[in-house]
Amino acid sequence: MRDNIFDKIISGKTIVIKTNSSVIRVSCTANSQEFVDSALTEIKKYKQSVANVNLKQEENHFDIDVNKFQKLKELLEQGLITQEEFEKKRKELLDNI
Repeated sequence: MRDNIFDKIISGKTIVIKTNSSVIRVSCTANSQEFVDSALTEIKKYKQSVANVNLKQEENHFDIDVNKFQKLKELLEQGLITQEEFEKKRKELLDNI
């Protein structure tokens, strides 16, 4: 016999919420307020983890840009590029930030 949502909540099973990139698991309880609170807590954790990933990606992008500027400066100091080439490339890097 197939369980309905009420049976799942009463028997303590888990409801799975699928997102684009993962799943959120919420344990069912007999008390609807506890279930809602638990679901909201798990969704909040998921949103925070997504925000942390996005922040880390932004930090990595910034690190890459800083490395490009440092490399560009080294090329200028070593005489491998002219001041004009340096300024042109520096402007390109700044425009892409």
